[in-house]
Amino acid sequence: MKKTTLLILVVVMIMTILACAPKEKITYTKEFPYLPAHEAMKLQEFEEGPQGGFGRAVYEIEGEFDSFLANYEEILKKDSWEITDDKKPDAMTVTKGENTAVMTLYDLEGTTTLIVLAK
Repeated sequence: MKKTTLLILVVVMIMTILACAPKEKITYTKEFPYLPAHEAMKLQEFEEGPQGGFGRAVYEIEGEFDSFLANYEEILKKDSWEITDDKKPDAMTVTKGENTAVMTLYDLEGTTTLIVLAK
């Protein structure tokens, strides 16, 4: 009886610790405060959109062209974004509630650039 009670107590404690473990914190872009950031994104240029319209941001990307949008998709999904148009590795469109972001990735002479139109 004591062994069973002790086993149940240990299992409950382990489950509690796992449930309370810190979750990976999502950070957001300064330009679009609702859009998650990726650590490889370095802002180059930003144009605020008209009221209710799309803003435009240009980021230089550090890392692999072919895997960037796939990695970024994981971050977006953790923040409940839905992929509505998937053309990886070059482009994707995502939505969450009333927000939409259109992302185009290109490589020019070894520099990978991401253009984001978002509202």
